[in-house]
Amino acid sequence: TYLTDTAFDQTLQMQQSTLRRLQPQVVVLTFCLILLFVFLSRPGSTAVNRLTISSSLGRDFIKEKGARLLLVQAVFRHGARTPLSTVYWGDTVYSSCKPDYPGPTLVLKDETGRPDSPPILETNSPPLPGNCRMGQLTGFGYNMAVDLGTWLRRRYVLGYGFLPGVMDPRTLSVRTTCIHRAVQTLQGVMAGLYPELKGPVYCNASREEFEFEYGKNVTCPAIGPMLAEIAARMAERDAADPQQPALEGLVRAALGMPPDQYPTFSWVRLHDALAAMKAENVPLPPGVSKELLSIINKQAVRHEVPATGPTPLDDSCLIGKEACKEYIRRAVGPLIWRLADHMEAARYAASSGVQLAGAPSPTTSSARDPAAYTPPRMYMYSGHDTTITPLLVALGAPETAWPPFTANLVFELWERPAAAPAASGVQYDVRVLYNKEVLMLPLSAPGGWIGLDDLSGALLQPYMYTDTEKQQACGASSSSSASSTGPKSQAEVI
Repeated sequence: TYLTDTAFDQTLQMQQSTLRRLQPQVVVLTFCLILLFVFLSRPGSTAVNRLTISSSLGRDFIKEKGARLLLVQAVFRHGARTPLSTVYWGDTVYSSCKPDYPGPTLVLKDETGRPDSPPILETNSPPLPGNCRMGQLTGFGYNMAVDLGTWLRRRYVLGYGFLPGVMDPRTLSVRTTCIHRAVQTLQGVMAGLYPELKGPVYCNASREEFEFEYGKNVTCPAIGPMLAEIAARMAERDAADPQQPALEGLVRAALGMPPDQYPTFSWVRLHDALAAMKAENVPLPPGVSKELLSIINKQAVRHEVPATGPTPLDDSCLIGKEACKEYIRRAVGPLIWRLADHMEAARYAASSGVQLAGAPSPTTSSARDPAAYTPPRMYMYSGHDTTITPLLVALGAPETAWPPFTANLVFELWERPAAAPAASGVQYDVRVLYNKEVLMLPLSAPGGWIGLDDLSGALLQPYMYTDTEKQQACGASSSSSASSTGPKSQAEVI
């Protein structure tokens, strides 16, 4: 059916009349929307994207009524770096490194109370072809760190509105090991978390003999004999494994590495070199196929985990269940203790009515005076693969693959409405994210929730050491000779 010319004209006139009547309202509405957008987009505003950010953060973004985020703790490995040796493909060119990267200025503060900053380590490692040094954070690695910081910003600044839009040092406590690549990674993460921040940012750190984010002879002299025993047991295991000679022969043939030219064969060093090349977007050597990479990666994990994160309940523990637990306690026990103690402090503060966000404390307080102690909202620890691997063991979720560059564990402590009638009407639960995904733990409920008491008591407690307990177990709080004694070990690959 078609309209007549007269009917068409009448319809058109009615539409034009309606548009004229609505035009002022449309103009006013458009103007208001523009003003709203400008207001929300002002510097420091966290509301600008909260409506859209929450839907883009994934299924794990909490929208539960009555739930309140109390504390976030992030532990992460450094970004991509160059290899730690030149045993394999030592002529590879790495050219994306910089001695200094953009981002906020970091000032290391000795957490043991010394007035001077602890020295930054491995700044003058052997040079490689190109403009990089051995074990140095690359430009690609720094960008990975910025990406991690950007994700933290999207989640906790723009998404939950938990952190302020502008850096407030009372809300954030940061720590790094003194290895140069870990320091620069923290700088990148801070640049992503607060892009306008110039610094200085004061970071907790310590001289290596007091380090608790990884374990080796320097950090704990008593680890030396354990590493020697682990190395001996690994050699015995390999000698009894008929597959080892065949796998080694397969890799040597594919990569053109005859024993007379390459007398030393190390799965860990092979993996290290190839991981660095992949991260740098350097073409992999001829003969490296997907299947060969899988073999190398699997064998590297099999040979590294016993010396970095032995799981007491599987075959990566070569020195006995209790000895493997003790190894982890001596390596990262104080870090595990701090993670648990910070959550307990936040719970105490919340249950006591203390407002979140106080001045960060460089040491963990055991005295919970609400008037004097208000915990930061976030703690960050910049570390290594030898930080992440034992933490996963303590959580009951040991890694079966090598932790990638910027691998990260995030602990979120929440106050939630009690599932069952309780005196306070609330309960304190934790969710752990690994590489931005919910990590299901042995005692986790659906959604990854685990009670704080279950996490701290059942999972973390067997692996905790206070600083004093570690000093007693290691035989010394510091040792000038520790750096020159004890066996060299794959555990030093960090």
